[in-house]
Amino acid sequence: MRRLCLCSCILILLGSRALPGQVAQPGQPAQPGLPALPAAPEERTAPEAPSASTASTTSSASEGFWFRGLEIFKTDAGTSRLRCVDWSSDGLMDILLVNNARATIDVFVQKTAAEIASSEAKPVEFDNVNEIASDARFRKESFLTEKRVFDLLADDLNGDGTPDLAYYGDPKELVVVFRPPPGGGSETRQRFAISEARAFGRGLAAGDLNDDGRTDLVLLGSGSTHILFQGPDGKLAEPVELPSSEKGNSSLAVADLDGDGRKDLLLAGSGSVEPVRVRLQGPAGLGPEVAIETPAFRSILVADITGDARSELVVVQGATGRLVIFGLETAAPEGRAPFGRMRLFPLPAGEEAGKATLTLGDVDGDGLADV
Repeated sequence: MRRLCLCSCILILLGSRALPGQVAQPGQPAQPGLPALPAAPEERTAPEAPSASTASTTSSASEGFWFRGLEIFKTDAGTSRLRCVDWSSDGLMDILLVNNARATIDVFVQKTAAEIASSEAKPVEFDNVNEIASDARFRKESFLTEKRVFDLLADDLNGDGTPDLAYYGDPKELVVVFRPPPGGGSETRQRFAISEARAFGRGLAAGDLNDDGRTDLVLLGSGSTHILFQGPDGKLAEPVELPSSEKGNSSLAVADLDGDGRKDLLLAGSGSVEPVRVRLQGPAGLGPEVAIETPAFRSILVADITGDARSELVVVQGATGRLVIFGLETAAPEGRAPFGRMRLFPLPAGEEAGKATLTLGDVDGDGLADV
């Protein structure tokens, strides 16, 4: 009797684009710069592309975008926080995963075409013929964390062109690992004791939040956001706490939302009316929170998918499961409105937090009363 082995794994569906009148052959990349897997009896290989004889009847497959098939890479159970980055600085995308079962961050480093071609097929044991072998595209390396990691980020955090690593976990601590450029040097680390950061969602982001040309690090807390500004020496300063108007935020992002060339801060939570809060960056730094009214959503991604130099919000709606794209509209509304959108200036929590007052005045000098 044969055993069916179930395993945790990474599934990659490789896309390919063939030129008009050209059909990609198995084992050869149709897209320049993308290594191809060699055909080997014991290794999983991509399915064959449409043959030349069928190219006339399958023009959409041979002249457009199509997929070459799945590649499988085994992981340990419970791995999470999938990230893609050029970890080895060789122009090829690599994959990072949090593996809390082994207290490591697993790095799947993509091999070159020559390394893939020379990879040996994994032998299949006689008593385990149904074992799923990993494909040859990646080699696995492990980075020891010695903690339960909640979130991680890979980005150049000191301006040397090499991706660095930041992760937050239990014991409650933010760890930043500055990796040396390829060719030499040793890594250095900074540790920050932050006890109330989020243990779920996407809590780490990076970007220039004070318009000084350096990448800063942001960590989401339960009632505030911690910003670690990068100094001229490439090191991160002690975190600056920025209060939030909502305590239920579960993710954050740093992106240019209004197309002015400056990075803005976006906070997202589980609210049913205004789950998104935005702080736009101006000449004086980050501005007040602006609540954005959207339907409740299950997940959110912030990216410039239209190529207009401003990022959009891609969400999966909670009620319908539909994928919806939102863009920030900065134009003045048509017609006259008695009030503008509310701008929030959250104050730090404390004994005086419950005391509030109200006043009127022309804050922005436009001749109209503000509250």
